[in-house]
Amino acid sequence: MKSGKVGRVDVQVNKASLPHTAISNPEEGWVSLPHLIEHLVWGFIALDGEIIEDAGKASVMIAVGTYLGREDC
Repeated sequence: MKSGKVGRVDVQVNKASLPHTAISNPEEGWVSLPHLIEHLVWGFIALDGEIIEDAGKASVMIAVGTYLGREDC
């Protein structure tokens, strides 16, 4: 939602404190997806993860709650 419409969802939030676009999760609060994604990406990279952009569609293979690998679609 655009920050100008914040008052319709939560009158207690100062719209000036939010980024231009944010998401309100009623039981979890406000989330700025660009900031959340950046935080998660840096944590993933810190654990030696590699992000490959525009690599096409893939799915995660799981059996009985255990990660088995990925499968390119």
